[in-house]
Amino acid sequence: MKAVFLIFKKHPVAIIFYLVYTLLSGRVLQIHLQFHETLKHLKPGESGLAAGGEAVGWVDISFVMITGIFLLVLFANAIGRKTETKFYLWVSAIVIIQTIIIFNIG
Repeated sequence: MKAVFLIFKKHPVAIIFYLVYTLLSGRVLQIHLQFHETLKHLKPGESGLAAGGEAVGWVDISFVMITGIFLLVLFANAIGRKTETKFYLWVSAIVIIQTIIIFNIG
């Protein structure tokens, strides 16, 4: 517990942004699951756009852009801060894995 507190004390901004990113990725997953549930109830001949497919596409594009910006900031911190390189690279790896999981589930 003491180690977790020290990490949070040393990198509060990165951890807060990661928690916000996790909430955002959870919402993206929820939108995907709602869309797939709505697709099941479409009548024959109706397109996925009627179920909100275009909105899901825009959510995906926005999420990928936010992920890219977040990863660029993490990589810049990994390069710029020589003593905390491993921390920022591990957070970057976790963000990449989390994004892959979100898109595979959704």
